[in-house]
Amino acid sequence: MLFVFPEPTTAGFFMYRTLIPLSIAWVDAGRVVAVAEMVPCRAVDPADCPTYAPGRSYTSAIEAPAGFFTAGSSAVGATVEIVPAPAGND
Repeated sequence: MLFVFPEPTTAGFFMYRTLIPLSIAWVDAGRVVAVAEMVPCRAVDPADCPTYAPGRSYTSAIEAPAGFFTAGSSAVGATVEIVPAPAGND
């Protein structure tokens, strides 16, 4: 899943009611600035879930299956190109 923000942000993500572990890569200016492995939060109150943040600003974030970014070559510093889907494929 791709999250695109209109301005740089430092907001964190949490895993409340998420069923499976996920990897996240935070991107700024076309480069991965941080990656993390996130685990589902089973808390009743979402305020009790840990927040995952990159510790610096970013403009987009990409979530993928657990291990995706840490197992491959998508480490910090890797380049990312976000290409819009062709018209009619939304």
